[in-house]
Formats: sequence, C-alpha cells, structure tokens
Amino acid sequence: MKVLIADPLSEKGHVNFNLMLIKSTVVKHDVIFLSHKNYISRENSGVDTAYFSDSNMNLNWLSASLRGRITYFKNTYQAIKFFNQSDCESLIFSSYENISMGLLCLITASSKSVVFINHNNLDQAKQSKIKKFFLKKTFKLGVHCVMTKASKDFLLKLEPQKNVYEIPHPLHFPYNHEIQLGNYIFSPSSTYSKELKNILMTWCADSSTKLLIKGDTNKNSEYIIERKYFKNYMLDMQNCKFVLFLGSFDYRVSGVVIEALSLNKHVVAFESKFIVEMKGKYPSMLSIINSIDDLASVDSVNSTLDHSNFLEDHSSIKMDNVFNLIYKTNEKYL
Repeated sequence: MKVLIADPLSEKGHVNFNLMLIKSTVVKHDVIFLSHKNYISRENSGVDTAYFSDSNMNLNWLSASLRGRITYFKNTYQAIKFFNQSDCESLIFSSYENISMGLLCLITASSKSVVFINHNNLDQAKQSKIKKFFLKKTFKLGVHCVMTKASKDFLLKLEPQKNVYEIPHPLHFPYNHEIQLGNYIFSPSSTYSKELKNILMTWCADSSTKLLIKGDTNKNSEYIIERKYFKNYMLDMQNCKFVLFLGSFDYRVSGVVIEALSLNKHVVAFESKFIVEMKGKYPSMLSIINSIDDLASVDSVNSTLDHSNFLEDHSSIKMDNVFNLIYKTNEKYL
C-alpha cells in the first residue's frame, strides 16, 4: 500500500513523532511525507518527501493567529488535493488544526481512507465550543487515532457511532541500560506558568537542589541552570535524578513524559487525566504531587516490570497492528 503522511502544522516539537511514525509505517508500506519546506528532508526520513507551496499573498496585516489558521487551511487543502490526485491509498494527518480541518471537511471529500492523529486537538475542543464544533465535522472525512483511553472516551462521547482507535505514542529514544541516577531535576517542558516556574526555582535554591530547566535565556546560578535549548537533550534526561513535568494535559500526550519513561526515568507531575492514566499503567514510574514542596519526598526508583510493560505497550508492532486493523476494516470512511 502507498501511504501519504501529511503534517499541515509541521511543528518543531513533532519532528521526532513524525520520524518515528514514518519509520513504523515504511516497514510495510511505501510512504510519501508532505510538510513545510526545510522541516524533514528525504535524508532524515528515508522516504520520498513533498512540500506545501508557499503563499504569494501578503498577510502581514493580519494577526499572527489568523495568519496561522489561513496557512493551516491552505496546507490541509493542498494535502487532500495531493492525495486525491495521487496513487496513494491512505492519507494520515500526523497533526491538524480543528477549525481549518473542520471547514475543509464540510466542502471537500475523498473516496480513499483518511486518518487523523490527535495531539492537542481534544484539549482545545474541551476549552472552545467553536473548536469542538469543527472537530465533530472532521468525522465526515475520516477516522481518528488517539494515544490515551481518556482521549478515546472523549471522542466516542462526542461522536458515539464513529470509529476511534487508540495507538501508542512512538518511541524516539533507545533504552540505555547503563543510565546512572543523577543529582539534578530535569524540567525540559515550558507548558506551565511563569509563576509556577518561579516557585519551583525558589524551592530548589532554598533546598540546595540542582535544577536544569527550560527558560527564555541561558543562565547559570549555584543550583539553577536555565537553557533556551538543550544541545544534549537525551543525555540530560538520561543522567537526571527524575524528570519534572508541570503541564496539565487531559486529552493529549506529553512527548517529554513518553521520552522519559522510554529511558526508564522517573516522572514527577501534577494530577491530570493523562498522568493518572499513565500512573495506573506503570505505577512505580510516576509520582503525582500536590505542591512543589512534595518534591522532597519523591522516590525515583522504577520497577523493571513497569518499564518492560511500557516498552511493550509502545512498540512499533502495536502501532502496526492498529493501522492494519484500520486499513482492513475501513476501506472507505465516508
């Protein structure tokens, strides 16, 4: 089968996700990857690549959010047009934006299979009635894939008669059995408020706890190291005491958490539907805290069984099995 994987958003944070999705899909299928220019090259992906055409319109007079939505709409339209005119049998949207995709699903169609992979789409729909309305319209064009049971339940409540499939988040990092337990906390995500960040940094300084954290600038102090970009991200994560994730994700998956667990690093986080679900599956690998002060009592030792179960649950074989089921049972999704 020939598969087109398209990413209308082409977000920097999804590069690893796309590479692993390509790697998983290309085992059994011919793949073309469609994205922004200079996003993922043929050399990096190992598959044929195509790019969205640039707009000739000058949109600088519009707000950044409106310019972005117009770009998403244009890219999504180009992806569907490319797909319908190609010999590809299936189109996988590795990401999409609710409103632009929902609008296109009202005015366009495809006689071939279309699959949507959800990232932040459901949390956005939870917060916005408009985005929820357009999310529902996407079911007219294809089926949906999510990466947690909570997300699947959310979509099935939204559209009870539709097909929703749960897939594992692909793993980017290989597990290194020689990882050492370090003496610093690693907080590489910026999905929380400046106020909470300041509370964390104050606590670390007061408790003489070393912290490596993502920041707006590069700064060093006795206990705090801030970095705009982590040049040795995997090594920083491998060698930390534990990974601290302070975002609040209900119906989306944190790539940081998945990467940490794949490296057998303990994750500490506030309660959310995503974290509670992961804690239920791999109890020794996550700690849920109520406040920053709780960091003092974290036990960062994971069980071998939980880590083995995590790797098995997120194997490429599991993803292959789900997509094979999609292709087998949904030849046409209209």
